[in-house]
Amino acid sequence: MHERVRNIFIVTILAMAHTCLHGVTPFFYPRSQSVDAARDLVGWTHLINLYDMDRVYGVIGITPEYTRSFKSCDIAQTLFGVDLVGAGQGSCNTCDDINRCGFLKITGSLVPNRGCSDWLADYFGLPTDYQSIISFEPHITNLLVDLSFYVGLDEWVDGLYLRFHAPIVHTRWNLNFCETVIDHGSNAYLPGYFNESTTGVDRAQLTNSATDFLCGCATPNLGDLVTFESLKNARLFRRTRNKTTLSEIQGAFGWNFAQCDDYHVGLMLRGAAATGNRPKGDFFFEPIVGNGHHWELGLGLTSHYTFWRSKNNQQSCGLYIDCNLTHLFSARQRRSFDLKNRPNSRYTLASMLGAPVNNLFANALPGDVSGSVAPLAQFQNVFTTVANLTTFDVESRIAAQVDFVALFNYTHCGWGWDMGYNFWTRSCEKLRYTCSCPAPLDGNRTWALKGDSYVYGFAASTIDPITQNQPIPLSATQDTSTIHRGTNNFVGPSPLDGGIDGIQPTRNPGVDNAKYARFLSDSTAGASINDLVTGLQTKTSQEPVFIANSDIDLFSARTKGLSHKFFTHISYAWGPAWCEWIPYIGAGAKVEFAKHTNPCDLSCDSCICQQSAISEWGIWLKGGVSFN
Repeated sequence: MHERVRNIFIVTILAMAHTCLHGVTPFFYPRSQSVDAARDLVGWTHLINLYDMDRVYGVIGITPEYTRSFKSCDIAQTLFGVDLVGAGQGSCNTCDDINRCGFLKITGSLVPNRGCSDWLADYFGLPTDYQSIISFEPHITNLLVDLSFYVGLDEWVDGLYLRFHAPIVHTRWNLNFCETVIDHGSNAYLPGYFNESTTGVDRAQLTNSATDFLCGCATPNLGDLVTFESLKNARLFRRTRNKTTLSEIQGAFGWNFAQCDDYHVGLMLRGAAATGNRPKGDFFFEPIVGNGHHWELGLGLTSHYTFWRSKNNQQSCGLYIDCNLTHLFSARQRRSFDLKNRPNSRYTLASMLGAPVNNLFANALPGDVSGSVAPLAQFQNVFTTVANLTTFDVESRIAAQVDFVALFNYTHCGWGWDMGYNFWTRSCEKLRYTCSCPAPLDGNRTWALKGDSYVYGFAASTIDPITQNQPIPLSATQDTSTIHRGTNNFVGPSPLDGGIDGIQPTRNPGVDNAKYARFLSDSTAGASINDLVTGLQTKTSQEPVFIANSDIDLFSARTKGLSHKFFTHISYAWGPAWCEWIPYIGAGAKVEFAKHTNPCDLSCDSCICQQSAISEWGIWLKGGVSFN
């Protein structure tokens, strides 16, 4: 018995260590397409924040831009953690054998030598000998048109101004996932594993591929009595998903309190009206335009210093620095979540349990014994994926977002060249349940993790009104099961307990609070509930462990972001500065490098808040007209 306890302890410690390596984000939350201080500043530095203007002046701008993400494997590892493994590899505790991008391996519970990072195919209604790999190359493409407007109000107060911009965005998100089936599998499921049938579930009744299930397209046919619900939330999409809408309407009201021909320093009050889309949770890696529908308010600093001018005033060099700090107020979002300490568990399988409990009792001893007790609940013939239970409305709030840009400008006559650096970061968001929506599972304790447990047993004999081999739903749950495996098999590859420490071999040895199942509470001979194939008495949970609201992992689902951008822009403005109308045009390019969560980080900082940003390159045109 001590050896069994030791094995459980070791597995628990390994699972905790593996969790630290398994930082994932159920929701990918990049930088808003509206937040780009570099794009806001380039091309019109000599047309805004003018000195000694005694009248209203302004600039109208339009900026079409195209961006494309790169470092796809960084995104994939942020989404799936070290469950992404290299060909033939499956390291439990290190990242040494994980290649740059990797793939998910899907294997059934009876595949020999399953890797510890394999996802369990049983959860998707696939055969126990099914094998496949799913590869990913996610990318995000944005095509936007940023409409901007600046107006100087020097006619009323020197240095006073208003500015607005509103990007219209078309975004395209694609996981680019592809499943390669190694073995479609031929195994049928034994009686009691999924349903009440004494013949089990034939291969023809099961799903054909993991892709079919994860897209919400197919489920196994378990007969007329048992329902296997399709995946409705956090679905994977095989093609590109698009979204087109106004990102945000951003505005600033500022005053340059110190200024002359060669410098200015000013402060502004900034805000953003939420016009982008909210997450819905229907799909995993769903397209987002804007900042997740947050309203924003904050402050900004703007400044420049022209440190050189030519004698004829036709050339100049200057340094421009802008910094914006905003707070993102609470926004209601619909998100999917994992369970605590079980990354990717939203794709595990849950069974419905309920009362009244009929013909089911549990006893610590096998055989014909008295004193058996009925559990609180038993299987109610419904399976569903955990994501269908853990997708609900939450409130997301972000304390601070910083967008800093430092720009060098060289001007020669009407030509201008800008180059610079942009730093962006967003603090870790805070998530909480919405006040208007009750906690999704509290007060409705009817769902539990199935793992690889058998949910039906069969009467050992006929005792009126029960007939021999009559199916009886159990109360078996596996609260510590993961996306990788159930707990019946954690001591070995066999679905049966092999008599460890002298314990009688039985079905369901690894279920929660395992007790021997009976259909009568007294010592009547032959009243045990058995496994139909082996004839051995099966175990059930006394008591079952339910999924509660406290099990949902809002904490590890939080995201933050950080990126470094380098950019350049060339522009030309027609006409002398005293012209009433001055058209301008320019073109620019950027490359942005995002910080990503490192799944190999043994410090486990990634378990606290996930990095959610994209590395991307982009090109744009910027043109318009100034007036005074």
